[in-house]
Formats: sequence, C-alpha cells, structure tokens
Amino acid sequence: MDDTASKKYFIILVIGLLVALSSVTAFMKPSYAQTNLQELNNRVAELEKRLADAKARQERAYSVQMKLEEQEQKLSSLPDSEKYRVQAIEIRADIKNIRTKIEAITKEKNDLEENLRLARNLQAILIEGQTITKPKTKTQAPSVQESKFNQTESRALPAAKPITTDSGSKAGWRMENIRISNYFNDDERNEIMKNFNTGTLLSQDDLLNSAYRTYSLAGVSLRLTVHPRSGNTADLEIALGQRDNRNRTSGGTSFSPMTLDQFKNELFKITVAK
Repeated sequence: MDDTASKKYFIILVIGLLVALSSVTAFMKPSYAQTNLQELNNRVAELEKRLADAKARQERAYSVQMKLEEQEQKLSSLPDSEKYRVQAIEIRADIKNIRTKIEAITKEKNDLEENLRLARNLQAILIEGQTITKPKTKTQAPSVQESKFNQTESRALPAAKPITTDSGSKAGWRMENIRISNYFNDDERNEIMKNFNTGTLLSQDDLLNSAYRTYSLAGVSLRLTVHPRSGNTADLEIALGQRDNRNRTSGGTSFSPMTLDQFKNELFKITVAK
C-alpha cells in the first residue's frame, strides 16, 4: 500500500510540475519570440552583408579571368619563341587558379543565398506570429510601448483595403501574372524581378519583405495592387512609389536604407482591388 501511495503521489507531483511549466512557458513566449526576431534580423543583415561581399569578390575574379584570357590570346598571335611559351604557361596556370577561386566563391555565394532565403522565410513567419498574438492583450491596459506599436500598425498600410478570407489573403495569393510599370529603370526592374516571382504563394508579409528588399538594394519604394482571381490566385501590379535619395551620399555611391519598421510605416503601400 505504501508503494502504491508513493507512486500516486509521484504522478500527482509530475502533473503539477508540468502544468506549472506550461504556464511559465506561455508567459515567456512573447518576449522569447521578440528576442528571437531581433536575433534573426541581425542574422539576415549579416547574411546580406556577406552575400554582397561574395558577389563583389566574384565580379573582381571574373574581371581578372577576362584580362588573363585576353593576354593569352595576344601571346598566341605572336611569333613562336621560348620567351612567349614560358609566359603562356604562366598565364594558363594563373587562369586555372582564378577559375578554381571563382568556383569556390560561387559555391559560397550560392550557400549564402540559400541561407538568406531560409532566414527571410523564418523572419516572415515570426513577424506574422507577433502580428497574430498582439491583439490578445487588448483586455489589459496597454503599456506605452504597446500603444506606440498599435499606432504604428494603424499607420502601416494607409492605402490597403480591408483584407478578408474571401480574397484568399489569409494564406496569401499565388501570383499568376506580375505587371511592372515602365517608370522603373533597368537596374530597378531587375531587382524587382528577383524579389517577385509568378507561381509563388505570397502573403502580405511576404509582399512587405520583397518590397523592402527591393527598396534596400535599389532605393525605390513600390505601390502594390493585388487583383484577386479565382480561389487564392491573383495578379500583381507593381508601380513606382518614390525614389528615396535622402540617405545617399553626395557622390551617390552608397545608400543607407531606413529600417523595416520605418519603411512599413512611411513607404509601403498595398491595395487589394475589388
């Protein structure tokens, strides 16, 4: 009997501990998610910086390869001599080395692009999770920070019409056609085409992140209009919002973009057509 009673007491104790642990975990979730999002934002920024560096190194390596190949072609057109043969051998060795270097840089760049894609997807999930859980605190008196956040949210999408599940917006839209305005230059258009793809399921947060990436790299804000079709499919129209030159240097060689929150509040515009 004593052994049975001890087992019952142990089971009750374990159940009590599990309940207490669940309560503590639920209490800590918002701050934990916020911390994770900040860490992820830092990680995304780091990956973007490393990716830009890898692309620059790749371009320099390609430039060196082209110059070496031009030298090799010039030598091949000169009269045959021991001197030119030695130089040609040295240049071919240099070309082989630079090609090996380019392969390593290309692999590094591809790995960084994949890691950045995964990090951005997770970033969008965490942002969406915070947006969903935020209204649950309305029964309590909002803090000063929460009030500022709610005010920011109300100003974030001034041009957007109400989103309903009938439009397929809860899960996102699968874009069948993407129309880009003719007011973009070639560099801006290329950047837009990198960040917006047909056949991809895009939520509002996905559209925000894609628009922000375009802005960060090309310095232009976009006006997005979603034209829902049958089911969760839609067409996307991309027009020029404005070119942001406030943070460009006098020489125009660098651009310091505003943060994602600033961009969302001041420049991001999306409309869902009826």
